[in-house]
Amino acid sequence: MRKAQKEFTRYLTLHFND
Repeated sequence: MRKAQKEFTRYLTLHFND
């Protein structure tokens, strides 16, 4: 579950960091 959360955070970061 934690791994999925990290992937989710990275996904958001990629879009939010744009």
